[in-house]
Amino acid sequence: MPRFLAIDTTTEVCSVALGNAKTCVTRQSTQANSHAKVVLQLIEEVLSEGGAQLNEVDALALTIGPGSFTGIRIGLSVAQSLAYGAQLPIVCLTSLELLAAQCQLDKAHRANPVIVCPALDARMGEIYWQLFELNQKGELKPLSPPSIGTPETFNKITDDLSGDVLGVGHGWQVTDVERHDGFSVLPDLKPNAQGMLHIAQQRFENNELTSAFELEPLYLRNEITWQKRKRIRDN
Repeated sequence: MPRFLAIDTTTEVCSVALGNAKTCVTRQSTQANSHAKVVLQLIEEVLSEGGAQLNEVDALALTIGPGSFTGIRIGLSVAQSLAYGAQLPIVCLTSLELLAAQCQLDKAHRANPVIVCPALDARMGEIYWQLFELNQKGELKPLSPPSIGTPETFNKITDDLSGDVLGVGHGWQVTDVERHDGFSVLPDLKPNAQGMLHIAQQRFENNELTSAFELEPLYLRNEITWQKRKRIRDN
């Protein structure tokens, strides 16, 4: 079974994991504004505990955003350097996919299909969010693209959801969504690199890989701002 080095620096938690969907070693740091200082140390620790050299893993797994601009840049810089030096491919995920994937680890949410809505506080009065379906087999299916919007816009979208719904992430702390029966929220769930390993294995087997030279961040706020400016110019 392939083995991955997973890295997430997109939020206030910096986490790394070494392993696969069956077994792994993890480390994380919640020290504020320290990602650049601690991420390489955490990587060294998981490699040491896992008894592996960097060139012995099959691929890197990396969250490319959305999230903290500084955190995203740190993660991309580290992943590019490691991947280039060890000639490793990279499996890319979004931070929202990672949050949703962590629900796969919780069997309590697998009895029936569940709509999972990860949400991150994007600051500046906005929220990053995305909708997924989590089926009985623990498989995730995207129902919407990664998005950014105001709490009011987010409330309108999530108010219309029915059936079993699970909201995850600290974006839910700044919302005012009416919650029906079957609607639960885990606002304290934060991204952790361990949750990347199952998806990384699937994408590795499907050859959904990126090279160090092709790696790009996902900055939703920049993308939306560019689209708005383009519409203004076109009009």
